[in-house]
Amino acid sequence: MLRSIIDHKKVFVVALNGPAVGGGAAWFTGSSDILLASSSTYLQINFSSLGLVPELGSAINLAQSMGVHRANEMLMFGRKLGVEELQQCGVVN
Repeated sequence: MLRSIIDHKKVFVVALNGPAVGGGAAWFTGSSDILLASSSTYLQINFSSLGLVPELGSAINLAQSMGVHRANEMLMFGRKLGVEELQQCGVVN
């Protein structure tokens, strides 16, 4: 499914209204052309707290969309990023 979203020839717009947690948080940041978010939106990835490694390209998608250091914080420590910080790092339009 992710490959079909990335390879799609039309613009892919995502609108988030609330939390995006886990793999979905990484998918949305890495695969959308335009990402809109409400004030209640936050992204959080908790793989490490569950003893799991990031899946389905999560690490690459996050690093490419927000930078390696922020992505590492999310992936290693489960850090929650609110909409204000997502706007500052250019993830949210």
